[in-house]
Amino acid sequence: MGTLKTIFIILVSTGFLTAQNNALDPEADALLKAVSEKYQKFNSAKMDLTLTINLPEIEEDQVSEVKAWFKGDMFKVDLMDQMFVSDNVTIWNYLKEYNEVQINDYNEDEAMFSPSMLFDLYSNDYIYRLKEEYKTTSGKLIKVIELTPVDKDQTFFKIDLKVSPAEKSIIESKIYERSGMHYVYKINAFTPNVPLEDEFFKFNPEEYDDIDITDARF
Repeated sequence: MGTLKTIFIILVSTGFLTAQNNALDPEADALLKAVSEKYQKFNSAKMDLTLTINLPEIEEDQVSEVKAWFKGDMFKVDLMDQMFVSDNVTIWNYLKEYNEVQINDYNEDEAMFSPSMLFDLYSNDYIYRLKEEYKTTSGKLIKVIELTPVDKDQTFFKIDLKVSPAEKSIIESKIYERSGMHYVYKINAFTPNVPLEDEFFKFNPEEYDDIDITDARF
């Protein structure tokens, strides 16, 4: 069984660093290492999130409540209008309004959600620095870490990761797409090591009456 990795894609491109300068911000380095070590101890988890999507051509943000479950490299993500389920071999995309499931071979690089997008933060694949820090109205200290992928061909080019140093936990992640779209994932609740069977991460079309099935696997 793999360890739980993470739910927010850490991609940032900023002008203050060059491709030849991969030096890490020592404070950001230490904080990301502590957060990564904490999450990698968990074998499974359940998360409640709020997903906010900002599209350049639409004035009003799209806001959805999201529930997500992870076990090793498997995941299930339930949004308002669709559900993604993957056992790390196959991915099922269930479109609730149309009662349709699309089945594909799983490719982590093309997935909007996956464990490796969430908690595998401490990596030589990224350049990062402490961007700012502030206290919430309740007095909690929050530090914002900016991460930049070494691979400039990524779809996502930037992320601002809000972290609680005291809890060594991720509070929020804002992901920047090259298209101008922004995703903000706010973690409302995190429950580690929940008991989940492997079958939970397989989609069974037989449980849905008159479902349309599109199987695009090779």
